[in-house]
Amino acid sequence: MRVIFEKSQVPIMFLDTFLIIDFYKAINGINNDERIQRLYNLLGEKVAQRKLICPIAKQEEEINEFVRETMAIYLPLNLGVRFRTTFDLQMNQQRKMIEIYRNNGDELRFSYKDAFKKDLMETLKSERQFFVSAVFEPAKEEITEREKVKSENIAELQTFKESEHVHKDFEVQLQEEYTGTYQATKYAIELFASKYENKIDLTQKEIDQFTYLCVLPYKYWSDAYNQKTNLKNYLEFLLSDIYTQTPHIDINCRLLADIVTSPKEFQSGDTQDVSNISLYLPYCNYMITDRALKNRVRRLHLDDKYQTKIYSMNDIEELIKEIELL
Repeated sequence: MRVIFEKSQVPIMFLDTFLIIDFYKAINGINNDERIQRLYNLLGEKVAQRKLICPIAKQEEEINEFVRETMAIYLPLNLGVRFRTTFDLQMNQQRKMIEIYRNNGDELRFSYKDAFKKDLMETLKSERQFFVSAVFEPAKEEITEREKVKSENIAELQTFKESEHVHKDFEVQLQEEYTGTYQATKYAIELFASKYENKIDLTQKEIDQFTYLCVLPYKYWSDAYNQKTNLKNYLEFLLSDIYTQTPHIDINCRLLADIVTSPKEFQSGDTQDVSNISLYLPYCNYMITDRALKNRVRRLHLDDKYQTKIYSMNDIEELIKEIELL
């Protein structure tokens, strides 16, 4: 099956949260890295000329202090434009794959337009001088809970990695990653059935998981088939080659398989970084992330496959020269 990606003529750039924080530090004299200030000024210049845009993703969720001040620094680079939510992006892709699966199609088109609620080109044509973005400062309890969940996730993944990477190569692990949604969905269904039969209440976490994995995705599936299909057919779809070509699934699985089968330990930001790359890579012209993830993406040729140029601060001079030519 041929997959085509329509990129924006006005380049879209994703900025990793660390860089947005560095922009704040540079402007407030906390960080004296001249490259950071130069890059910020250049991006601001190009956005003002409507030759570039850096939409907001989930960055404020990853900042623990001075969130309003930091995001205020970022606002001139995005003009108040936000990517759709994680769930919206994922389900939009899945709906497209369901249509291809149902119709036995051989060509699928994805567009940068899918990533935004409003017409991006109309926003870029606007001559408004003021843009508004709602940002909330996290409470200490929320920050503590974030760090706790992150630490627990990393510990769990590291334990899994230590038991797996010695015994499997990349391709074997990749196939296991591809079946991850199927396994999780099947487990959620069986758990729900068991608890319902035994009149045991689901926990709130179990309800959320069941809704995310089963209820909402199956609704899209049923709508596509006009209710003339059953849950077994949906599970078969999750095991199909078409499903594994869903962009966020393909990217996520390849990155995780590479991390799991490499000798290096999981890093604290790996899960969020993988999530960001998986979600936004197909819709962006440029991405700036950390060196390790950039190298991983390039090694797996995901940048070529999804036609997105990816950089880190180690090659920022190369990026600056390219952006200057826009």
